[in-house]
Amino acid sequence: MQMKPLGATSLHVSALGFGGAPLSVQGRPERPQAEAAIRAALESGITFFDTADTYSLGEHDLGHNERLFLDTIPAGLGCVLATKGGLARPNGEWTYSGHPQALRAACERSLTLLQREAHPLYYLHAPDPEVPFEESFGELTRLQAEGKIEHLGFRL
Repeated sequence: MQMKPLGATSLHVSALGFGGAPLSVQGRPERPQAEAAIRAALESGITFFDTADTYSLGEHDLGHNERLFLDTIPAGLGCVLATKGGLARPNGEWTYSGHPQALRAACERSLTLLQREAHPLYYLHAPDPEVPFEESFGELTRLQAEGKIEHLGFRL
């Protein structure tokens, strides 16, 4: 698999990435099938994986996708597991959650769940139309300054 730098970061990843959402949201496969899909991606040379704390069935299931990747990808392989915050799953619905305190909580919850001190890449999942972008992204830059995030990104 061809490797390439990830934007202007110090990260080098496979040219193809693997998005984990379908493995944890409505209609998700059984756990063994989901694990097999991740292992097949690893065997094909993929080293860039995308997850989110909200890739789940709802609030009761937050972190499902992150746990799936943590349990399936052996430590020390040099993979980049990027995650993100900025959405919520009340009652299984998708809602924006870009308030600084919500982003901080999501980032720190993911750090604990993924058993890491810093995220190599953390995204703002989606700008919250009710929160100024500067407030949301500002909190992520503070988390970065605290050493909890190495590289930042966002989706529009």
